[in-house]
Amino acid sequence: MDIFSSWWYAYRVTDESFEVKVRLIGAAETGWYNELMAGHHTLGAAASGRVLRYVAEAGGVPVVLGTFGSAAWRVPVRDEYLGWSEEQRGARLERVCSSQRLCVLPAAAKVPHAASRALAAMLRRLPGDQKEAFGVRLVAVESFTDPAAHAGTVYKACGFTAAGQTAGYGRSRGGPHYTRHGQPKTYWLRELVPGGAAALRAGFDTHALTGRRAPDFNQLKTGGDGGLLDYLGKVADHRKPKGIRHGLAAILAVVVVARLSGADSVYAAAQFAQTMPQEALRRCGIRYSTRLGRHVPPDFKTIKRAVRGTDAEAADRQLCAWLRGEAAAGRLNWRHIAIDGKTLRGAARPDGTRPHLLSAYDVTEGTVLGQEDVDGKTNEITCFVPLLGAILTHPRHQDSDGSSTGGEGEEEEGEEEEEEGGGEEGGGGGGGGGELIVMTADAMHTQTGHVKAMNALGIGWILTLKDNQPGMYAAASAHPWEHEPVLYATAETGHGRHEVRTIRVTSHVPELIRQRLPGADQLMLIERYRHDVRGSDAARACRQATADGEGDDLGLTACVGAACSQVYKNDARQIIRSGLTGGKGMPETVAGHPFVFATLTAPGFGPVHTSRTGPRGRMLPCRSRRDARQRRCPHGRDISCARRHHDDDPRLGRPMCPDCYDYSGHILFNALAPELWRRFTIYLPRYLARLTGITQKHLRREVRARFVKIAEYQARGVIHYHAVIRLDAPGDDWQPPPGHYSAALLSQAIRQAAAAVSYDTAMVARTDPDLRRILRFGTQIDTRAIRPAADLPGTGTALSAQAVANYIAKYATKTIDAVGLPTRPVHGPAAIAALHCGHHHKRLISVCWELGKHPALGELALNRWTHMLGYRGHFLTKSRRYSATFTQLRQARTTHRRTQRHPEGEKDPWGRDLSERTVLVLAEWRYAGTGHATAAEQQLALAAATRAREHDRIAREEARMN
Repeated sequence: MDIFSSWWYAYRVTDESFEVKVRLIGAAETGWYNELMAGHHTLGAAASGRVLRYVAEAGGVPVVLGTFGSAAWRVPVRDEYLGWSEEQRGARLERVCSSQRLCVLPAAAKVPHAASRALAAMLRRLPGDQKEAFGVRLVAVESFTDPAAHAGTVYKACGFTAAGQTAGYGRSRGGPHYTRHGQPKTYWLRELVPGGAAALRAGFDTHALTGRRAPDFNQLKTGGDGGLLDYLGKVADHRKPKGIRHGLAAILAVVVVARLSGADSVYAAAQFAQTMPQEALRRCGIRYSTRLGRHVPPDFKTIKRAVRGTDAEAADRQLCAWLRGEAAAGRLNWRHIAIDGKTLRGAARPDGTRPHLLSAYDVTEGTVLGQEDVDGKTNEITCFVPLLGAILTHPRHQDSDGSSTGGEGEEEEGEEEEEEGGGEEGGGGGGGGGELIVMTADAMHTQTGHVKAMNALGIGWILTLKDNQPGMYAAASAHPWEHEPVLYATAETGHGRHEVRTIRVTSHVPELIRQRLPGADQLMLIERYRHDVRGSDAARACRQATADGEGDDLGLTACVGAACSQVYKNDARQIIRSGLTGGKGMPETVAGHPFVFATLTAPGFGPVHTSRTGPRGRMLPCRSRRDARQRRCPHGRDISCARRHHDDDPRLGRPMCPDCYDYSGHILFNALAPELWRRFTIYLPRYLARLTGITQKHLRREVRARFVKIAEYQARGVIHYHAVIRLDAPGDDWQPPPGHYSAALLSQAIRQAAAAVSYDTAMVARTDPDLRRILRFGTQIDTRAIRPAADLPGTGTALSAQAVANYIAKYATKTIDAVGLPTRPVHGPAAIAALHCGHHHKRLISVCWELGKHPALGELALNRWTHMLGYRGHFLTKSRRYSATFTQLRQARTTHRRTQRHPEGEKDPWGRDLSERTVLVLAEWRYAGTGHATAAEQQLALAAATRAREHDRIAREEARMN
């Protein structure tokens, strides 16, 4: 330190006892932090891995410095103490953090117990800061001390356990081998969450690793007599014996574990299976490959084929039998708690009023868990949360206390330098005490405060919506329930009435309900139709319920309803095809114009897992690098991959090093991709004119470029464009251009224009140089000529008009192939943290939200497009004169249907032409009815509509095949 800094530091602290406050060191403060650390710590200021630096201050003066980084890769005393395998260490080592430096400064002598108080405060902050900075949930922290210099008093005071001494070996950063230095160190370990050490060696991921409440499969019985595999083995296997690699019971066991751990689809279950530890796969009965030396989980297609043909009723029966057996054995606590209030009969208070009790009843056990005495019916709301606190134990989401109970404020700690610990990121899993709790209550308790209290306790809930919440009730009623299938129905006849009860469920929860009831992921419509068999009027009762859950929609969709999306897709196909071959108001001569199918990709933002094919269509390794110097990124991670990724591999698009990946550039490219396309449409005529040797003014008198484009998300979540570009003569009659304008010339102009287009983000982020990027399209620009013939040769780059129309139209309603992405705008970090998507996509959403709050990017309004990963454009756009419009197709379809239904012209109820202007006035109007008379008629109508849509689809496919 320089003289001035030393003087300021030494004379700033007085004899007073200050409160110790800990804060995180930012990037701008690392200079003076490293200077203090290097001047007072024997090992210097060096740190490795995922580094977080803290300073503890008393009265604004630094007294203790703490540096935390990645855990050491190989420590035999730790591995023996934890009892984990090498496979578990590789997958879970990132959940352990290392206290690499703890430096007690001279000013700490005037602050009692400064070291232990500061370290305890740092440990309380560490899990949250690590989660925010690196997206990793920590469960333990380790450290090393030299027994010849330190007794480890501070670590003992903060709850660390001495696991033993090392063998006296170490490795310098970047060194290839461990060398003996002859100075054994004491190894210390402390759990940051209860059960953290046991979770690191557990076969299945537990609640301590995932943070989700789910059954602990380490405690449940999966194999042997009465185990999960035993029950599921009774389900008949529908597959042919030849070629089976995975037993049906093993596949279903994996699906059960995935579903109870939060997976909400077959694709999510396949992703979960790929991240399951080897011990978990073994307990689920997954086969062991002697060639690979490990248990190989089933892939997405295998699970999909197995689940699709399985008898759902038989599988459900066996699964419920297993759950009941686990509950009876005490390994699974499955609880349904109903809360309701009733006024007691036969009892009275001294003032003559009857007591009113709000009770919590355990439906599973048949016992009353607790009661609250309320003054009247209207006061039940205020008693709900206290009753919850009385009957349930709040789960500990914080770290252990770690506060100092005393101890000397002595200097502590050096620890030996270790290399950064690597390992794959652990996948989703279960665990949480083996307990499933679902709370039900009536409409009075459908309150925001009640829902937040239940969410804080980590329990599920099902609440009723009635007109006491008019806003949410109206939002739920506005959902198009007629498009949702009936999942459950009963029909009973008795007491002169015929009653039909139906239940419909949707995951499209209105935003108003999501805001007022955080965590609501499903909406249920419960209806009862009552018909008097003696001929009186029918009655209908309706009830809507909301439920929380871990399910979410699978991606970004252009339309919600299946029938509507199919119509939209067919219209898109017709618009594209009519611009290629004529029809729908377009002349057939347009088929002879030059056409090019162009694909404009996004640039690279960092190495990701990808799928590559060779010249002969052979699949190549992802990223094989033999040079050891090229296999490591600046953060020390291996960025090589010798695997061959298929299209359904969940690792496709995932960054090999999240710290190297430019997430900000990724979001900015998505947000400004429409501007890049606009500039491309300006550059294209310029390069056409340059290639033909004429001016742009002369070019506009000879030819015009017209297009239709579709936006598609790649697996990594970035936008790229597919476009059909056609050359026409000027005017509105779609005449062909001069003969020297060919598809080859157009392809060359497209490639040159796409390579020249760029956008400097300084135009929108003028005040922040860190956000400056030069955005361009990627180098993989593909252009192919389109021919009007329907037959395609086996080789070549030309495409048929029909193939292009079908290819582009499928993206009109295509989703991102990633689980858990939201379909509506998200509102705040809490909503983002609740998403159940992959870490890469969740980080994209988080970065998009943070950039949306940046004052320099206010005009992009990224917070409105966070669910679209920053993309602000339409999925399908076209030139005005490319072909017909959606409005024209809808009008033509309406006219055609009217002509079919009314061959002689549509008449009014009195048999007159609709063009008749005479007004007939009636003296009295009488209500006749609405909709279908009975539930049976309604179900028949819905079934007929479904059969009609399926018939139309089959007819279209047969027409294309013929």
